[in-house]
Amino acid sequence: MVYSFSIIILIIFLSISTLQQPTNRDYNDNWKEGSKLGKEFLKTHDSVTLNPILIMPGLAGTKLQAELKDFKSKYWFCKENEDWFRAWVAVDRLVPELIECWIEMLSVEFNSTTQKVHSPKGATVRPVTGSAGISDLDPELWFITGYFAKMIAAFEELGYIEGKNMFPMPFDWRLAPFNLTSYLVWVKDTIEYAYKINGNTSVVIVTHSMGGSLFVYLASQLSTEWKQKYIAKFIPISPAWGGVISSVRSLNDGFNLGIPFIIPSDVAPLERTLPSIYYFLPNGRWWKDPVVTSPSKNYYPTIDQYHEMITELGLEESAHILLNLTYESAAVFDAPQVPTHILYGTNVKTPICVNFKDKIGGDYDLTYGNGDGTCNHDVVITACSEWPQNQKEIVTCQGFDGIEHTFSVEHDEIINAVLGFITQ
Repeated sequence: MVYSFSIIILIIFLSISTLQQPTNRDYNDNWKEGSKLGKEFLKTHDSVTLNPILIMPGLAGTKLQAELKDFKSKYWFCKENEDWFRAWVAVDRLVPELIECWIEMLSVEFNSTTQKVHSPKGATVRPVTGSAGISDLDPELWFITGYFAKMIAAFEELGYIEGKNMFPMPFDWRLAPFNLTSYLVWVKDTIEYAYKINGNTSVVIVTHSMGGSLFVYLASQLSTEWKQKYIAKFIPISPAWGGVISSVRSLNDGFNLGIPFIIPSDVAPLERTLPSIYYFLPNGRWWKDPVVTSPSKNYYPTIDQYHEMITELGLEESAHILLNLTYESAAVFDAPQVPTHILYGTNVKTPICVNFKDKIGGDYDLTYGNGDGTCNHDVVITACSEWPQNQKEIVTCQGFDGIEHTFSVEHDEIINAVLGFITQ
């Protein structure tokens, strides 16, 4: 791997500069600003009704911890044993030698016999639970990796209390619906629990990115009667249904997962093993134009042509299996049968096609369109036209000019819109 000297210096500087920095809320502007937003909202609302809230984050939007026990790496310098430590986001692991160990540890292996995926032998990876798992992805670097902290602080100012009427739902974002069954059962059970302990009050589902896709997938498996009883409304923020071009880039030469100090090529070997990356390949259910071009062939977003592309990229057989396991579930797009309010960024330069200059896997440039920098605008708003025809419950769509995908949940305009919907 080639490391930019400036990147290495930046990582060392950030790590050293934050070693002694307190990580409680008093020193984190995200929490302060969120609390301020909540107070300002209450000034214009004499009384508010607080339905319980369940929060589902996006891809790369949950802190992950790892533990090593007799971990046998192919690299001699990697540790065999290490007690629980933060594995995502972990800036101290993104330096030469350590990053090779980090990639190997976070990678996902596929068992062709059981058709299941797992972490490498000796490595255990788990999501950090509660709001701690989705507030700031690196507490010391909250000013770069802030996530739901600001919105949660605003919720708390309105009277929300974690575990009582607010339920963050972190998950292992490396995975896809076919191996997130236990998580989706937990989501359903938590909705029922929140409903019961709040006096049989239906629940508001607030999601970001992948969280919205997972809820739509779950909702497709639940009865209309169940949803009408337990769900008050669904508020997907920057939904990523339909797939994104960044997944194509992940399989080719890597994508930084929205974290500015991550070098894409460094994480490409990791991303090629993750079911969630295949789940978010642009899906032919929405995308009709080529998503990859080369002088010899244009590739459309069909499962057959993705198999061709994976072969051209020289990826392992497991990549073909992961594509088979995720492509159909990614096309699930049934109207959720609950009141829905979609919030999304627009008028941000967004990749819509990868154009290889010579052959697949080589240098390329990008074709851009409208969106939020990650999600294609035309794909996102499909729900705005299709769902009203397939459910009687209200569907509204609201675009926010210039708001980018990854940290859209931090923007005041988005937070204020969410506050308005959850208190109606």
